[in-house]
Amino acid sequence: MTPSSEIAQVLFAAVQQFRHYGATHPAARQAGRQFHRSIEALGVRRAVDIEVTDRTLMVQSVPLTLQDPQAAQLRAHLAARRVQRLTIEREAGEEAVVTLIRLLALEPEELIAEGGLADALQSAGVSGITAESPEAAGAPRPSAEGENVFATAVRVLHEISSAVEHGSPADVPRARLAVEGLVATLDMARPQLWGDLANRSHDELDPQHGANTCLLTLFVAQALGLDAQHLTDVGVAALLHDIGLAVLPWEQRMAERTVRGPLSQWRHPAEGAFVLRHLGGRESLPMIVAAEHHLPALKDPSVLPQARLVALADYTDALSCGRVPAMRHASLGGLLSELLSGGGPAFDAVHVRVLASLVADAAASGVEFSSAP
Repeated sequence: MTPSSEIAQVLFAAVQQFRHYGATHPAARQAGRQFHRSIEALGVRRAVDIEVTDRTLMVQSVPLTLQDPQAAQLRAHLAARRVQRLTIEREAGEEAVVTLIRLLALEPEELIAEGGLADALQSAGVSGITAESPEAAGAPRPSAEGENVFATAVRVLHEISSAVEHGSPADVPRARLAVEGLVATLDMARPQLWGDLANRSHDELDPQHGANTCLLTLFVAQALGLDAQHLTDVGVAALLHDIGLAVLPWEQRMAERTVRGPLSQWRHPAEGAFVLRHLGGRESLPMIVAAEHHLPALKDPSVLPQARLVALADYTDALSCGRVPAMRHASLGGLLSELLSGGGPAFDAVHVRVLASLVADAAASGVEFSSAP
């Protein structure tokens, strides 16, 4: 193991100890002290420098392979907490390092509520440790010039799925950035986003399906009063709900289309949960939703509310899309009318009513949804 890999491993292990035991437990503090000692033991001359990039985790300017579970998990953990760069001076005291790890062990919204890691470190009186957020570093959003946020979500999901298909981990932080772009524009770009949803000429195996499922989920969740942080959480889960399909042979993907089921023996929910298994704490929501998103249609009552919402959005988009109208099971409005009248799977009644109302409002405002034959 290289020194850079060991730094990532020991730091992530210390953070996990704090998350598991709590900040005051002796085992957690011992893990923090161990990381502090490792800085000297590994021959760090001036500082430990960790950077989250669009593609990898850099430690001491060395890119770590995301095939390494600790590197992948640490990168996802830092990115979720809006940490792009972390510098720990060799002279930073043990208490400063322990405080850093305690702060990193917070849930993302808790740390962000404190103003981010940089402000939290300053408020705690920590010296010798600095942190930069993507905003402070001037990092670009994951979109091409002139590309709208919906197109970005489609592109990002396509690239993540392609990487998973070839054996790479799912780049959840990148998915999160794409969803944050959608959340930020839900109100100001609402007509354009509904226009993107109105185009039904995609297949449910296309990345547009994941982006549509995400956007439908976000619209309903926003109407239900979720804040931006929780919107992003459920949006990421929705965007990646079918990531398990990427590891299946194409013939199996075709067999596991929503219009043909769902069936309890389908593999992609479990495969998706396995792909996302390294996420922890509240960040494990994508893993859970991937595993559960077909269970409401299978009449399983033990499903998270977020998974129920994603399940409805998934079903609604999948059965109302198709590259040609003849392939579509139903129109979007017709499908929701059927669900409102008690037909089809028994989704959450409130979710169905809210989604039906949103679609009706969009249609009344002039959005023309492609209709089924």
